[in-house]
Amino acid sequence: MATLSALAAVARALATLISELLLGNSRLEPSRLSVRPRAVSHAQAHSTRCGELRAFVDGSVLADGRMGLAVFYARGHPSNFHGGFDAAPAAPDANLAELAAVFWALAHHPRGQQLLVFSDSAHALRSVQMLLTDSGGASWAGADARWRPLVRAIHWLLRLRSAPTSFFKVAAHRGAKPNETADALAQAAAAASARPRCAVPVGASRLATLWLLLRFLLRQHRCDGGVGGDEPPRGDAAAAPAAAARAGRRPQPLDDSVEPTELVALDCEMVGVGIGGLESRLASVAIVNASGNLLYFSYARPQERVTDYRTRWSGITAELLKDAPSVKAVQAEVRELLKGRTVVGHGLEHDFHVLGNHLPRDRVRDTAHDLPLLCRPSGKPRRLRHLAWEFLGLTIQGGSHDPAEDARASLLLYLRYREKFEQAAARRQQRRDEREEKRAAKVVAVAAVHDDGSEYDDAEPAEPAETGLKKRTISMGTLFSELL
Repeated sequence: MATLSALAAVARALATLISELLLGNSRLEPSRLSVRPRAVSHAQAHSTRCGELRAFVDGSVLADGRMGLAVFYARGHPSNFHGGFDAAPAAPDANLAELAAVFWALAHHPRGQQLLVFSDSAHALRSVQMLLTDSGGASWAGADARWRPLVRAIHWLLRLRSAPTSFFKVAAHRGAKPNETADALAQAAAAASARPRCAVPVGASRLATLWLLLRFLLRQHRCDGGVGGDEPPRGDAAAAPAAAARAGRRPQPLDDSVEPTELVALDCEMVGVGIGGLESRLASVAIVNASGNLLYFSYARPQERVTDYRTRWSGITAELLKDAPSVKAVQAEVRELLKGRTVVGHGLEHDFHVLGNHLPRDRVRDTAHDLPLLCRPSGKPRRLRHLAWEFLGLTIQGGSHDPAEDARASLLLYLRYREKFEQAAARRQQRRDEREEKRAAKVVAVAAVHDDGSEYDDAEPAEPAETGLKKRTISMGTLFSELL
Protein backbone atom coordinates (compact mmCIF):
# COMPACT_ATOMS: atom_id res chain seq x y z
CA MET A 1 0.00 0.00 0.00
CA ALA A 2 2.83 2.38 0.88
CA THR A 3 4.53 1.56 -2.41
CA LEU A 4 1.37 2.37 -4.37
CA SER A 5 1.01 5.66 -2.50
CA ALA A 6 4.64 6.58 -3.26
CA LEU A 7 4.18 5.72 -6.94
CA ALA A 8 1.04 7.86 -7.08
CA ALA A 9 2.93 10.77 -5.52
CA VAL A 10 5.71 10.43 -8.10
CA ALA A 11 3.14 10.31 -10.91
CA ARG A 12 1.47 13.49 -9.65
CA ALA A 13 4.82 15.24 -9.35
CA LEU A 14 5.77 14.27 -12.90
CA ALA A 15 2.41 15.49 -14.18
CA THR A 16 2.98 18.82 -12.45
CA LEU A 17 6.45 19.14 -13.97
CA ILE A 18 5.20 18.38 -17.47
CA SER A 19 2.15 20.63 -17.30
CA GLU A 20 4.07 23.63 -15.96
CA LEU A 21 7.52 23.43 -17.50
CA LEU A 22 6.62 21.98 -20.90
CA LEU A 23 3.07 23.22 -21.45
CA GLY A 24 2.88 26.24 -19.15
CA ASN A 25 3.62 29.88 -19.96
CA SER A 26 7.25 30.81 -19.29
CA ARG A 27 6.13 34.36 -18.45
CA LEU A 28 4.64 34.64 -14.96
CA GLU A 29 1.67 36.92 -14.35
CA PRO A 30 2.08 39.77 -11.85
CA SER A 31 -0.42 38.00 -9.60
CA ARG A 32 2.10 35.16 -9.19
CA LEU A 33 5.36 37.12 -9.15
CA SER A 34 6.16 40.70 -8.25
CA VAL A 35 9.54 42.43 -8.01
CA ARG A 36 10.06 45.83 -6.37
CA PRO A 37 13.56 47.04 -7.23
CA ARG A 38 13.32 50.18 -5.09
CA ALA A 39 14.48 49.77 -1.51
CA VAL A 40 11.73 49.37 1.07
CA SER A 41 11.50 51.70 4.02
CA HIS A 42 13.09 51.00 7.38
CA ALA A 43 9.63 50.36 8.89
CA GLN A 44 8.74 47.85 6.17
CA ALA A 45 12.00 45.99 6.67
CA HIS A 46 11.36 45.70 10.41
CA SER A 47 7.65 44.89 10.18
CA THR A 48 6.57 41.79 12.09
CA ARG A 49 3.49 41.23 9.94
CA CYS A 50 3.57 37.95 8.03
CA GLY A 51 6.71 36.92 9.88
CA GLU A 52 6.14 33.31 8.84
CA LEU A 53 6.39 34.32 5.19
CA ARG A 54 9.21 36.94 5.17
CA ALA A 55 12.65 35.60 4.24
CA PHE A 56 15.77 37.78 4.26
CA VAL A 57 18.41 36.20 2.01
CA ASP A 58 22.10 37.00 1.70
CA GLY A 59 25.31 35.47 0.40
CA SER A 60 28.93 36.02 1.30
CA VAL A 61 32.34 35.42 -0.32
CA LEU A 62 35.56 35.43 1.67
CA ALA A 63 38.94 36.49 0.33
CA ASP A 64 40.06 32.85 -0.01
CA GLY A 65 37.02 32.00 -2.18
CA ARG A 66 34.91 30.25 0.44
CA MET A 67 31.20 31.00 0.02
CA GLY A 68 28.19 30.94 2.30
CA LEU A 69 24.48 31.65 2.15
CA ALA A 70 21.81 32.46 4.73
CA VAL A 71 18.02 32.56 4.86
CA PHE A 72 16.63 34.35 7.92
CA TYR A 73 12.91 34.62 8.73
CA ALA A 74 12.82 35.62 12.38
CA ARG A 75 14.53 34.71 15.63
CA GLY A 76 13.73 31.09 16.45
CA HIS A 77 12.00 30.36 13.15
CA PRO A 78 12.36 26.69 12.09
CA SER A 79 13.26 27.58 8.50
CA ASN A 80 16.26 29.76 9.38
CA PHE A 81 19.34 28.30 7.69
CA HIS A 82 22.93 29.15 6.88
CA GLY A 83 25.59 27.00 5.29
CA GLY A 84 28.53 26.97 2.91
CA PHE A 85 28.51 25.77 -0.70
CA ASP A 86 30.92 25.16 -3.56
CA ALA A 87 31.03 27.58 -6.48
CA ALA A 88 32.48 25.04 -8.93
CA PRO A 89 32.47 25.00 -11.86
CA ALA A 90 32.01 28.80 -11.63
CA ALA A 91 34.46 31.12 -9.91
CA PRO A 92 33.54 32.58 -6.49
CA ASP A 93 31.45 35.70 -6.91
CA ALA A 94 29.23 37.85 -4.70
CA ASN A 95 26.36 37.79 -7.21
CA LEU A 96 26.55 34.00 -7.34
CA ALA A 97 26.31 33.85 -3.54
CA GLU A 98 23.21 36.07 -3.56
CA LEU A 99 21.54 33.89 -6.21
CA ALA A 100 22.38 30.78 -4.21
CA ALA A 101 20.58 32.25 -1.17
CA VAL A 102 17.51 33.03 -3.31
CA PHE A 103 17.54 29.47 -4.65
CA TRP A 104 17.75 28.00 -1.16
CA ALA A 105 14.80 30.07 0.08
CA LEU A 106 12.64 29.02 -2.88
CA ALA A 107 13.63 25.36 -2.66
CA HIS A 108 12.75 25.04 1.04
CA HIS A 109 9.72 27.28 1.41
CA PRO A 110 6.36 25.47 0.93
CA ARG A 111 5.18 26.04 -2.63
CA GLY A 112 1.63 26.70 -1.50
CA GLN A 113 2.58 29.45 0.97
CA GLN A 114 3.13 33.05 0.05
CA LEU A 115 6.79 34.06 0.13
CA LEU A 116 8.19 37.57 0.58
CA VAL A 117 11.91 37.60 -0.24
CA PHE A 118 14.06 40.55 0.89
CA SER A 119 17.47 40.92 -0.74
CA ASP A 120 20.07 43.68 -0.93
CA SER A 121 21.28 42.36 -4.32
CA ALA A 122 20.04 44.30 -7.36
CA HIS A 123 21.53 41.57 -9.58
CA ALA A 124 19.41 38.88 -7.93
CA LEU A 125 16.25 40.94 -8.39
CA ARG A 126 17.06 41.59 -12.06
CA SER A 127 17.58 37.87 -12.62
CA VAL A 128 14.16 37.11 -11.17
CA GLN A 129 12.51 39.99 -13.01
CA MET A 130 13.24 38.28 -16.35
CA LEU A 131 10.24 36.05 -15.71
CA LEU A 132 7.95 39.07 -15.84
CA THR A 133 9.28 40.40 -19.14
CA ASP A 134 9.93 37.18 -21.04
CA SER A 135 7.52 36.87 -23.97
CA GLY A 136 8.36 33.29 -24.79
CA GLY A 137 11.24 30.88 -24.75
CA ALA A 138 13.81 30.47 -22.01
CA SER A 139 13.73 33.51 -19.74
CA TRP A 140 16.98 32.42 -18.08
CA ALA A 141 18.90 32.45 -21.37
CA GLY A 142 19.89 36.08 -20.82
CA ALA A 143 21.53 35.33 -17.49
CA ASP A 144 25.27 35.39 -16.96
CA ALA A 145 26.66 32.24 -18.59
CA ARG A 146 28.81 31.51 -15.54
CA TRP A 147 25.79 30.59 -13.41
CA ARG A 148 23.02 30.19 -15.96
CA PRO A 149 22.02 26.72 -14.63
CA LEU A 150 21.36 28.25 -11.20
CA VAL A 151 19.18 31.00 -12.67
CA ARG A 152 17.34 28.33 -14.67
CA ALA A 153 16.65 26.38 -11.47
CA ILE A 154 15.39 29.55 -9.75
CA HIS A 155 13.03 30.32 -12.63
CA TRP A 156 11.67 26.79 -12.75
CA LEU A 157 11.10 26.82 -8.97
CA LEU A 158 9.17 30.08 -9.29
CA ARG A 159 6.99 28.58 -12.01
CA LEU A 160 6.24 25.53 -9.87
CA ARG A 161 5.09 27.64 -6.92
CA SER A 162 1.31 27.72 -6.57
CA ALA A 163 1.26 30.75 -4.22
CA PRO A 164 2.37 34.32 -5.00
CA THR A 165 6.04 35.26 -4.60
CA SER A 166 7.21 38.83 -4.00
CA PHE A 167 10.77 40.18 -4.07
CA PHE A 168 11.79 43.37 -2.30
CA LYS A 169 15.00 45.37 -2.38
CA VAL A 170 16.40 46.21 1.02
CA ALA A 171 19.20 48.72 1.49
CA ALA A 172 22.45 47.03 2.52
CA HIS A 173 24.15 48.06 5.77
CA ARG A 174 21.51 50.68 6.59
CA GLY A 175 20.40 49.37 9.96
CA ALA A 176 17.84 46.80 8.79
CA LYS A 177 18.42 44.22 11.52
CA PRO A 178 16.91 41.19 9.74
CA ASN A 179 19.10 41.84 6.70
CA GLU A 180 22.18 42.41 8.86
CA THR A 181 21.44 39.13 10.64
CA ALA A 182 21.25 37.29 7.32
CA ASP A 183 24.54 38.91 6.24
CA ALA A 184 26.28 37.91 9.49
CA LEU A 185 24.98 34.32 9.19
CA ALA A 186 26.20 34.07 5.59
CA GLN A 187 29.67 35.26 6.58
CA ALA A 188 29.76 32.81 9.48
CA ALA A 189 28.70 29.97 7.17
CA ALA A 190 31.46 30.79 4.69
CA ALA A 191 34.06 30.93 7.44
CA ALA A 192 33.01 27.76 9.27
CA SER A 193 34.17 24.68 7.45
CA ALA A 194 32.08 22.56 9.81
CA ARG A 195 28.82 24.02 8.49
CA PRO A 196 26.85 21.67 6.17
CA ARG A 197 27.68 22.04 2.51
CA CYS A 198 24.56 23.08 0.62
CA ALA A 199 23.60 21.37 -2.63
CA VAL A 200 23.36 24.40 -4.92
CA PRO A 201 22.99 23.58 -8.68
CA VAL A 202 25.63 26.04 -9.90
CA GLY A 203 26.59 23.91 -12.89
CA ALA A 204 23.77 21.35 -12.94
CA SER A 205 22.55 19.89 -16.21
CA ARG A 206 18.89 20.10 -17.19
CA LEU A 207 18.36 16.49 -16.23
CA ALA A 208 19.91 17.08 -12.80
CA THR A 209 17.73 20.18 -12.36
CA LEU A 210 14.59 18.22 -13.25
CA TRP A 211 15.52 15.61 -10.64
CA LEU A 212 15.97 18.40 -8.09
CA LEU A 213 12.53 19.80 -8.95
CA LEU A 214 10.94 16.36 -8.69
CA ARG A 215 12.35 16.03 -5.16
CA PHE A 216 11.07 19.53 -4.40
CA LEU A 217 7.53 18.48 -5.35
CA LEU A 218 7.68 15.20 -3.47
CA ARG A 219 8.77 17.05 -0.32
CA GLN A 220 5.67 19.24 -0.23
CA HIS A 221 2.92 19.13 2.36
CA ARG A 222 -0.53 17.95 1.29
CA CYS A 223 -1.84 21.48 1.74
CA ASP A 224 0.43 22.53 -1.13
CA GLY A 225 -1.68 20.89 -3.79
CA GLY A 226 -1.46 17.31 -2.57
CA VAL A 227 1.64 16.53 -4.62
CA GLY A 228 3.50 14.72 -1.88
CA GLY A 229 3.21 13.59 1.71
CA ASP A 230 3.49 15.44 4.98
CA GLU A 231 7.14 14.58 5.58
CA PRO A 232 10.21 15.49 3.53
CA PRO A 233 12.04 12.67 1.73
CA ARG A 234 14.78 10.87 3.57
CA GLY A 235 18.24 12.19 3.08
CA ASP A 236 17.29 15.89 3.05
CA ALA A 237 18.66 16.64 6.51
CA ALA A 238 18.44 20.40 6.09
CA ALA A 239 14.76 20.39 5.10
CA ALA A 240 13.40 17.73 7.46
CA PRO A 241 13.44 19.62 10.82
CA ALA A 242 12.12 22.83 9.27
CA ALA A 243 9.31 21.05 7.42
CA ALA A 244 8.22 19.17 10.54
CA ALA A 245 8.27 22.29 12.71
CA ARG A 246 6.53 24.43 10.09
CA ALA A 247 3.73 21.87 9.70
CA GLY A 248 2.98 22.18 13.43
CA ARG A 249 2.76 25.99 13.70
CA ARG A 250 -0.76 27.00 14.72
CA PRO A 251 -2.56 30.31 15.31
CA GLN A 252 -1.65 31.86 18.65
CA PRO A 253 -3.06 34.89 20.53
CA LEU A 254 -1.26 38.16 19.87
CA ASP A 255 -1.01 39.06 23.56
CA ASP A 256 -2.46 38.18 26.96
CA SER A 257 -5.42 40.57 26.90
CA VAL A 258 -8.79 38.94 27.63
CA GLU A 259 -10.81 42.17 27.60
CA PRO A 260 -13.90 42.32 25.35
CA THR A 261 -13.20 44.34 22.21
CA GLU A 262 -15.36 45.97 19.54
CA LEU A 263 -13.92 43.50 17.03
CA VAL A 264 -14.43 39.79 17.69
CA ALA A 265 -14.01 36.62 15.65
CA LEU A 266 -16.47 33.75 15.73
CA ASP A 267 -16.70 30.14 14.60
CA CYS A 268 -19.26 27.39 15.16
CA GLU A 269 -19.25 23.62 14.89
CA MET A 270 -22.42 21.86 13.83
CA VAL A 271 -24.08 18.47 13.96
CA GLY A 272 -26.69 16.97 11.66
CA VAL A 273 -30.34 16.26 12.47
CA GLY A 274 -33.18 14.80 10.46
CA ILE A 275 -32.97 12.14 7.77
CA GLY A 276 -29.34 11.54 6.86
CA GLY A 277 -28.22 14.33 9.19
CA LEU A 278 -28.55 16.87 6.38
CA GLU A 279 -29.96 19.69 8.52
CA SER A 280 -27.36 21.53 10.59
CA ARG A 281 -27.77 22.51 14.21
CA LEU A 282 -25.43 24.36 16.57
CA ALA A 283 -23.14 22.10 18.60
CA SER A 284 -20.39 24.47 19.82
CA VAL A 285 -19.40 28.11 19.40
CA ALA A 286 -16.21 30.03 20.18
CA ILE A 287 -15.68 33.79 20.21
CA VAL A 288 -12.24 35.41 20.52
CA ASN A 289 -11.35 39.06 21.03
CA ALA A 290 -9.14 41.20 18.79
CA SER A 291 -6.06 39.67 20.40
CA GLY A 292 -7.20 36.13 19.66
CA ASN A 293 -7.92 35.22 23.28
CA LEU A 294 -11.06 33.27 24.10
CA LEU A 295 -14.01 35.36 25.27
CA TYR A 296 -16.71 32.72 25.09
CA PHE A 297 -17.00 29.00 24.42
CA SER A 298 -19.89 26.63 24.93
CA TYR A 299 -21.27 23.37 23.66
CA ALA A 300 -24.94 23.40 22.71
CA ARG A 301 -27.46 20.56 22.85
CA PRO A 302 -29.96 20.57 19.96
CA GLN A 303 -33.61 19.94 20.76
CA GLU A 304 -33.94 17.43 17.90
CA ARG A 305 -32.33 14.00 17.91
CA VAL A 306 -28.84 14.16 16.45
CA THR A 307 -28.45 11.73 13.55
CA ASP A 308 -24.92 12.68 12.52
CA TYR A 309 -22.37 14.10 14.96
CA ARG A 310 -19.90 14.73 12.10
CA THR A 311 -17.15 13.83 14.57
CA ARG A 312 -14.52 13.48 11.86
CA TRP A 313 -14.76 17.20 11.10
CA SER A 314 -16.46 18.75 14.13
CA GLY A 315 -14.86 16.75 16.95
CA ILE A 316 -18.31 16.59 18.55
CA THR A 317 -19.43 13.42 20.31
CA ALA A 318 -22.60 12.45 22.16
CA GLU A 319 -20.70 12.60 25.46
CA LEU A 320 -19.73 16.25 24.91
CA LEU A 321 -23.35 17.29 24.35
CA LYS A 322 -24.83 15.18 27.14
CA ASP A 323 -24.81 17.92 29.81
CA ALA A 324 -24.50 20.93 27.49
CA PRO A 325 -26.95 23.84 27.70
CA SER A 326 -29.73 24.06 25.16
CA VAL A 327 -29.21 25.67 21.78
CA LYS A 328 -31.68 28.43 22.66
CA ALA A 329 -29.77 29.33 25.82
CA VAL A 330 -26.45 29.50 23.93
CA GLN A 331 -28.04 31.52 21.14
CA ALA A 332 -29.30 34.07 23.66
CA GLU A 333 -25.87 34.41 25.30
CA VAL A 334 -24.12 34.82 21.95
CA ARG A 335 -26.71 37.33 20.75
CA GLU A 336 -26.10 39.44 23.85
CA LEU A 337 -22.31 39.23 23.46
CA LEU A 338 -22.36 40.30 19.79
CA LYS A 339 -24.50 43.40 20.34
CA GLY A 340 -22.78 46.46 18.85
CA ARG A 341 -19.68 44.50 17.81
CA THR A 342 -18.06 43.82 14.43
CA VAL A 343 -17.72 40.10 13.75
CA VAL A 344 -14.98 38.38 11.75
CA GLY A 345 -15.35 34.83 10.50
CA HIS A 346 -15.21 32.47 7.54
CA GLY A 347 -18.49 31.66 5.82
CA LEU A 348 -20.46 33.44 8.53
CA GLU A 349 -23.78 32.89 6.80
CA HIS A 350 -23.68 29.28 8.06
CA ASP A 351 -22.74 30.31 11.60
CA PHE A 352 -25.43 32.99 11.77
CA HIS A 353 -28.01 30.51 10.47
CA VAL A 354 -27.47 28.03 13.32
CA LEU A 355 -27.15 30.89 15.82
CA GLY A 356 -30.44 32.39 14.66
CA ASN A 357 -28.80 35.80 14.60
CA HIS A 358 -28.13 37.69 11.37
CA LEU A 359 -26.11 40.85 11.90
CA PRO A 360 -26.23 43.89 9.59
CA ARG A 361 -23.78 43.49 6.72
CA ASP A 362 -21.79 46.56 7.75
CA ARG A 363 -20.83 44.75 10.99
CA VAL A 364 -19.58 41.60 9.25
CA ARG A 365 -16.08 40.90 7.88
CA ASP A 366 -16.13 37.55 6.09
CA THR A 367 -12.83 36.06 4.96
CA ALA A 368 -14.71 33.70 2.64
CA HIS A 369 -16.41 36.37 0.52
CA ASP A 370 -15.21 39.93 1.11
CA LEU A 371 -11.88 39.96 -0.77
CA PRO A 372 -11.30 38.54 -4.29
CA LEU A 373 -7.70 37.98 -3.17
CA LEU A 374 -8.89 35.25 -0.78
CA CYS A 375 -11.35 33.63 -3.22
CA ARG A 376 -10.96 31.30 -6.15
CA PRO A 377 -10.68 32.84 -9.66
CA SER A 378 -14.34 31.89 -10.15
CA GLY A 379 -15.26 33.93 -7.07
CA LYS A 380 -16.15 30.90 -4.96
CA PRO A 381 -14.76 30.74 -1.41
CA ARG A 382 -11.67 28.74 -0.49
CA ARG A 383 -11.20 26.55 2.56
CA LEU A 384 -10.01 28.36 5.66
CA ARG A 385 -7.17 25.89 6.24
CA HIS A 386 -5.81 26.56 2.76
CA LEU A 387 -5.96 30.32 3.30
CA ALA A 388 -4.25 30.01 6.69
CA TRP A 389 -1.49 27.91 5.17
CA GLU A 390 -0.91 30.13 2.12
CA PHE A 391 -1.32 33.62 3.58
CA LEU A 392 -0.31 33.06 7.22
CA GLY A 393 2.03 30.06 7.09
CA LEU A 394 -0.08 28.36 9.77
CA THR A 395 -1.65 24.92 10.11
CA ILE A 396 -5.23 24.47 11.34
CA GLN A 397 -7.80 21.69 11.34
CA GLY A 398 -5.30 18.88 11.79
CA GLY A 399 -8.05 16.28 12.14
CA SER A 400 -11.17 17.64 13.85
CA HIS A 401 -11.91 21.37 13.88
CA ASP A 402 -11.27 23.58 16.89
CA PRO A 403 -13.67 26.55 16.68
CA ALA A 404 -11.36 28.80 18.72
CA GLU A 405 -8.43 27.99 16.43
CA ASP A 406 -10.52 28.61 13.31
CA ALA A 407 -11.75 31.91 14.75
CA ARG A 408 -8.12 32.97 15.40
CA ALA A 409 -7.15 32.06 11.84
CA SER A 410 -9.99 34.20 10.45
CA LEU A 411 -8.96 37.04 12.76
CA LEU A 412 -5.30 36.88 11.64
CA LEU A 413 -6.37 36.89 7.97
CA TYR A 414 -8.50 39.95 8.63
CA LEU A 415 -5.70 41.73 10.50
CA ARG A 416 -3.23 41.06 7.71
CA TYR A 417 -5.56 42.62 5.12
CA ARG A 418 -7.46 44.93 7.44
CA GLU A 419 -7.18 47.95 5.17
CA LYS A 420 -8.55 46.00 2.19
CA PHE A 421 -11.43 44.59 4.28
CA GLU A 422 -12.41 48.05 5.48
CA GLN A 423 -12.20 49.47 1.96
CA ALA A 424 -14.50 46.69 0.73
CA ALA A 425 -16.92 47.44 3.59
CA ALA A 426 -16.89 51.14 2.70
CA ARG A 427 -17.65 50.34 -0.94
CA ARG A 428 -20.57 48.12 0.07
CA GLN A 429 -21.92 50.88 2.30
CA GLN A 430 -21.53 53.42 -0.50
CA ARG A 431 -23.48 51.18 -2.90
CA ARG A 432 -26.25 50.76 -0.31
CA ASP A 433 -26.43 54.52 0.23
CA GLU A 434 -26.66 55.10 -3.52
CA ARG A 435 -29.49 52.58 -3.82
CA GLU A 436 -31.32 54.24 -0.93
CA GLU A 437 -30.90 57.66 -2.57
CA LYS A 438 -32.29 56.38 -5.86
CA ARG A 439 -35.21 54.74 -4.08
CA ALA A 440 -35.96 57.94 -2.14
CA ALA A 441 -35.74 60.05 -5.32
CA LYS A 442 -38.18 57.69 -7.05
CA VAL A 443 -40.68 57.97 -4.19
CA VAL A 444 -40.46 61.78 -4.30
CA ALA A 445 -41.02 61.77 -8.08
CA VAL A 446 -44.10 59.55 -7.79
CA ALA A 447 -45.53 61.74 -5.03
CA ALA A 448 -44.97 64.85 -7.16
CA VAL A 449 -46.86 63.29 -10.08
CA HIS A 450 -49.80 62.40 -7.83
CA ASP A 451 -49.97 66.00 -6.52
CA ASP A 452 -50.11 67.45 -10.06
CA GLY A 453 -53.80 67.99 -11.02
CA SER A 454 -53.07 68.09 -14.76
CA GLU A 455 -51.81 64.56 -14.72
CA TYR A 456 -54.58 63.03 -12.63
CA ASP A 457 -58.03 64.52 -13.32
CA ASP A 458 -61.04 63.40 -11.36
CA ALA A 459 -63.28 63.72 -14.47
CA GLU A 460 -64.75 60.63 -16.08
CA PRO A 461 -62.71 59.14 -18.89
CA ALA A 462 -63.83 60.19 -22.38
CA GLU A 463 -65.83 57.80 -24.54
CA PRO A 464 -63.93 56.28 -27.45
CA ALA A 465 -64.50 57.92 -30.82
CA GLU A 466 -67.08 56.47 -33.19
CA THR A 467 -65.62 54.17 -35.79
CA GLY A 468 -68.64 53.74 -37.98
CA LEU A 469 -69.10 50.12 -36.89
CA LYS A 470 -72.24 49.12 -34.97
CA LYS A 471 -71.94 46.93 -31.96
CA ARG A 472 -73.76 43.63 -32.28
CA THR A 473 -74.76 41.48 -29.37
CA ILE A 474 -75.11 37.79 -30.22
CA SER A 475 -76.34 35.12 -27.87
CA MET A 476 -74.73 31.70 -27.80
CA GLY A 477 -77.82 30.07 -29.34
CA THR A 478 -77.86 32.53 -32.23
CA LEU A 479 -74.14 31.99 -32.76
CA PHE A 480 -74.53 28.21 -33.04
CA SER A 481 -77.54 28.54 -35.37
CA GLU A 482 -75.56 30.82 -37.67
CA LEU A 483 -72.62 28.48 -37.74
CA LEU A 484 -74.83 25.53 -38.64
